[in-house]
Amino acid sequence: MAENFICVTQQILLLAAIILVGFALSKANLISAEGENAISSLVLYVATPAVVISALQRPFEAILWMGLKQTALIVILTFAVMVTVTKLTIRHADIGYRSVMRFAAIFANVGFMCLPLVKALYGKTGVFYCSVVVALFNIETWTYGYALMSSVGGGKLPLKKAFLNPGVLSTLVGTLLFLTSTSLPAAVDAVVDAFSPLNTPLGMIVIGCRMAHSDPRIVLKSAAVWISTIERLVVFPLLLVLALHLTGIRGVVAMVAMITTCAPAASVTTMMAVFCRHDEAAAANVVSLQTALSALTMPLLITLGQKLLM
Repeated sequence: MAENFICVTQQILLLAAIILVGFALSKANLISAEGENAISSLVLYVATPAVVISALQRPFEAILWMGLKQTALIVILTFAVMVTVTKLTIRHADIGYRSVMRFAAIFANVGFMCLPLVKALYGKTGVFYCSVVVALFNIETWTYGYALMSSVGGGKLPLKKAFLNPGVLSTLVGTLLFLTSTSLPAAVDAVVDAFSPLNTPLGMIVIGCRMAHSDPRIVLKSAAVWISTIERLVVFPLLLVLALHLTGIRGVVAMVAMITTCAPAASVTTMMAVFCRHDEAAAANVVSLQTALSALTMPLLITLGQKLLM
């Protein structure tokens, strides 16, 4: 168990070090807000889809297909539990603030943080299963997540964004390649392989830049912030570990589901707050607070998960 803890901690510290680089670059005004958005777009539209397609591009195996469907079912059931719990526990009087805190408790940083960590710990097989989490995350974000956050801002539900986005489309392309045991043309595959390694460093730099613009001290006295943070980083991961352990679900599938549940709030929390005219500062602060605390909680939870689920 000690070896597992050290291994996970090393991976978390590596990601934290890259986050600090982004933080320092932003504080030194070497990366502007426009530059941060450009890097984020590069990760979202190019690097992450490249990682997903690369991981899914492998000969069809029935056991992998079963694991992919099992991962999807776990993620959907976990999402339903998180939605129900946050409705009961986060009840701040201001509807906009309440929506931000519920969103931060439900939606984890799957693309920027979980993909690199899963890849480091479980290689292409881990990313293979994590790809379906990325796709479901995007669908859930632009359906329930948007409906939740638009409670004040209003607006038409953007179903095109829910299904026609890089996370979903890259998963569909990769799944098709997997089901048909087809490989991309050599030239295209070379481009995909060239962009895949960018996902980790650029994604972490974006997180660091966004943390540089926040001041978590402003919201530390808010009960809703702490409820959201504790649920996101502790309660939901522990509930999932217990459920997977009791149902006998083991292996990489279980660990991928667990890792994507114990990650801090998604960076899209802030973007959605801006889009729906909510408290942008509160969104940025709760995301930064959770990201900082996750450096302590994730190694412990993942090590526990490895002991019980592997």
